[in-house]
Amino acid sequence: MGKNRTKAPRPRVSVVTTTPKIIFIDSLLMGRGGGNVFAYSGGGKFVCCINYPREWRPGLTATVRWSTSSSIPDGPPGVTWHDLVVPIEYYDKLGSRLNVHFLPDHTVRLLIWNGSADSKGYRGPAAPNLLTGLTDNNYLGINSMNAFQIGRQYLRQLLSLLVLAVLLVGCKAEEPDKGPATASISAYNHTADYIHEFYIDGAWGGNSRAYSGGGGFVCCISYPREWRPDLTATVRWSTSSSIPKTFSGETWHELVVPIEYYDKLGSLNVHFLPNHQVRLLIWNGSAGSKGYRGPDAPEKPADWPY
Repeated sequence: MGKNRTKAPRPRVSVVTTTPKIIFIDSLLMGRGGGNVFAYSGGGKFVCCINYPREWRPGLTATVRWSTSSSIPDGPPGVTWHDLVVPIEYYDKLGSRLNVHFLPDHTVRLLIWNGSADSKGYRGPAAPNLLTGLTDNNYLGINSMNAFQIGRQYLRQLLSLLVLAVLLVGCKAEEPDKGPATASISAYNHTADYIHEFYIDGAWGGNSRAYSGGGGFVCCISYPREWRPDLTATVRWSTSSSIPKTFSGETWHELVVPIEYYDKLGSLNVHFLPNHQVRLLIWNGSAGSKGYRGPDAPEKPADWPY
């Protein structure tokens, strides 16, 4: 029984950049959100997660979308968005992380690996070095720097980036020009079935038991900051019996589901309803909270024995 329910590996995503740009708005990998990657930095932090096959195959790719802006104080304003379909490089072992390298000239490398960019045997680039970046003539716009100048420039940049980070945190929920928003996903199962796995536009979730849900989240989907009438998501999910010792396989379902009207950003509540129906609501709270337009959280029937 357990073998029938083995799910695909889902590594965390770790991002490094060797460019003189801040990737601070949204970096999206197969719909997964990430961001705030400063110039010549990265690794050590993660966002969750992508699915990938247990065995590498030629032609394995992921779509990466990211924004860049100047790291230099008083540099050019605004952000630039980039899109690439990037090969996932050869792996012969499963890894707990996907290392994403943002390289100069708007190139990207993707490596499944069970460690950091500096670990033994790693096939990708070494972790970026901020001091190397600071001595890059193209980055600083100067021909030479002594140690004192490097230190002073480093301190000035660091202070500027800290100020920028504070400003970004302060206005994050208010600015409409930041590209797509990201929402964590919380599932509510209003049926007698066990939902072993579900996918919302490819974002994985699972283990939603009968007449339960809410309180737990998986990451993430991307969605526009302003609702529009044609907004939908593809939902794919499996159902099987909730009764112990009666497992006879899973049934998969798929629907294109409207994302209901929202006027504020929030997480995504997914309601699995009887008769294989689904509702999707962006909301900054749980089902049943004040003003919520969707169903209340499910309750087990009085005669439900499990």
